[in-house]
Amino acid sequence: MSHIILPASCYEEALPDLRAPYLPTQIRPLIIHAPKNDQAPCRVALYTIGETLMDRFNLCCGSNWDKPLFTVKTHTERQRQGDNGKPETVHYFNIECSLMVFGNEQSDSGEGEGPTEALAEFNARAQAFKRAARWHGPGQCLYVFGGEEFIMWRGPENGKLHIPKSGQEPHRKPFFDQASRQAVRDQYAKWLKNEGEGQFGVPLNHLQIAEAIRERALHRPQIALPDLPRALPDLSATKPAHEEAHSPEQDRQLAPAPAELAQLAPAAANEQQAQRAPLAVPARQDVTRLPMPDAPAPQEAVEIAQSGGFAATVAHALSNLARTDGQEGTLSGRQHKTVVNWLIILSELHLTSDEIVEAVQFVAGNGTNQERRQATFSRWLAGKASGRTDAPGQQPTGGTEAATDGQDNDSPEVTPMDTDAGAVETARALNRIHKTMDQHGYPDRTVALLGKLSIGLPPKRTLDWGKVPASTMTVLAELLESAAAIGWSADLLGKEVLAAHSGKAQTTAAGRFSAFAGHLTELAETSQVSEAA
Repeated sequence: MSHIILPASCYEEALPDLRAPYLPTQIRPLIIHAPKNDQAPCRVALYTIGETLMDRFNLCCGSNWDKPLFTVKTHTERQRQGDNGKPETVHYFNIECSLMVFGNEQSDSGEGEGPTEALAEFNARAQAFKRAARWHGPGQCLYVFGGEEFIMWRGPENGKLHIPKSGQEPHRKPFFDQASRQAVRDQYAKWLKNEGEGQFGVPLNHLQIAEAIRERALHRPQIALPDLPRALPDLSATKPAHEEAHSPEQDRQLAPAPAELAQLAPAAANEQQAQRAPLAVPARQDVTRLPMPDAPAPQEAVEIAQSGGFAATVAHALSNLARTDGQEGTLSGRQHKTVVNWLIILSELHLTSDEIVEAVQFVAGNGTNQERRQATFSRWLAGKASGRTDAPGQQPTGGTEAATDGQDNDSPEVTPMDTDAGAVETARALNRIHKTMDQHGYPDRTVALLGKLSIGLPPKRTLDWGKVPASTMTVLAELLESAAAIGWSADLLGKEVLAAHSGKAQTTAAGRFSAFAGHLTELAETSQVSEAA
């Protein structure tokens, strides 16, 4: 490993760490040839999963590498005899991958076979990605260590490939158990010590690098930001200069109360908001309000905000919103993580710096303490991620009551959350769900059916998305991404979800969802494991 602080700032700095070997725990063996002669050795290749490769680029290059571009060169269908003696169709793909790192482009091709078109293409893309990445450094050590000359023997002993006890020609289908897989890693570790480190350096520990990046971020000194607006519990200061000055009593008469604003029709509410100062719902004067803290924003929050295209005022507002009542000094680790999570979510939404600051100003002026302000802001943030346009203090238009007349509110949405963590997790899950739906054409109704399956609701019952826990929303996002990864179409996903609803093998709703999730996850993992280096 080099002494460069990662992520690197240029291609030359990144190269030593890009080509550094993988840890033994990061490699996996794959049988690529098992001869008919059961006394002959099998050929084995080593590989890493695609996520490990992505992690290497993220840690070494930060944002200075691009999503790989794939071009299908060949797609054919071949006939061969299956294990049962009957002919079967096998799809074959040859795909080229181009990968740009710090402006340097490299390309290579990969091949893949499979019983379905989607699986064959998935395998070819995975191999092409790894081969193109090898030109930039990652994975070169796997080709130097053994390559196709790496062999293993079949037998019942520990450290050998095991043979199934049944089936046609079982010796042609050997498999790894934990002991034989560990034997491969032990040989790789021995090679690293004797030869590998002399050619590639010591292995790059991804976890240590990630923790070093986080530690560096958490301990950056705070800086005072000049000319930043203070956190404004008094919203009257946000009036445009050209407006006539009014007394506080006149302001209360001019602006509608929150309850009135919530009852406006959507078009009228939008027009009303466009004609007023930002979120100018006056703060009630009949309750005791603790002032929102006002301290400099951490430098890390400022940099993350600016990298997301936001002004430093956003970091200032969110950092103070994350504090407890009367808190001074630095943010705690949990508060820092909350601010970073907010900024990550906001960077994925189409919001301006002014909109974000206005939202914080609203909760500052209408919340009685920090806990309530944080909860209100988190509900607004979750609503934005789900597509709502309400102000932080408004109730969702067309909420659950409108959806209980026999019609499903199919589009994933959320109702007010009780905790900041739950709202943030839900918002991130919703953003992943909507992204997968948009990219792969999964319709609202199919996703709603999946949501019903997750909470044990029959297909014809009405779904209230607010009753789906935040952790379950994350699972739903992962399942949709898995379905997309193995090439499930919208029709196939819908059929599989409906079949899971009516499954007879499991007697409970939880069992049916668990079986469906396990089946889909296993398909996705099997596709990954089938990738050759």
